[in-house]
Parts: sequence; C-alpha cells; structure tokens
Amino acid sequence: MIRRALRDLCERDDTLRDDAIAWIGDGKGKDFVEVCIAADLDAGSVAKLAHRMLALGPDRARLYLTRVMEVTTDDRHNRSIDQ
Repeated sequence: MIRRALRDLCERDDTLRDDAIAWIGDGKGKDFVEVCIAADLDAGSVAKLAHRMLALGPDRARLYLTRVMEVTTDDRHNRSIDQ
C-alpha cells in the first residue's frame, strides 16, 4: 500500500494523486500509521517523503522515487515498503 501510494503521487491523474494525499495526510491517520508500523517504517518519515515528492511535481517525483528505491539495498526494507 505504501509503495502504491507513493507511485500514485507521481501520476498525472488528479484522482489517484488526491487519493494518495488523503490516505497519507499528515502522517498521523490511523490506517496509514498502522500500515507503516506493520512495514517497520516511521510514518512521519514516509509522510515527509510523500510531501517532498508532491512539491517536485509528477515527473520529477517519479525520478526521485526511482532513485530512493535504487539506493535502498536492504531487502527487508524493500519488502516492507510494499505493505
């Protein structure tokens, strides 16, 4: 779910982007926090990443997300961000 939401932030489709923004919100929503906990990720850090991506715009956010994922070599982290 986290990866899908981050990818949706890179879309030009306003509906997909708006849904991702609504789910991530300020990083304190119950569902969002529970998914982050299950993935062993800090909800505040994921929300900060999402808001940084939003500021970049869809095309630059896609490139940024690709680079972030390439740098992540910890297999556990790559599996957990799919949560």
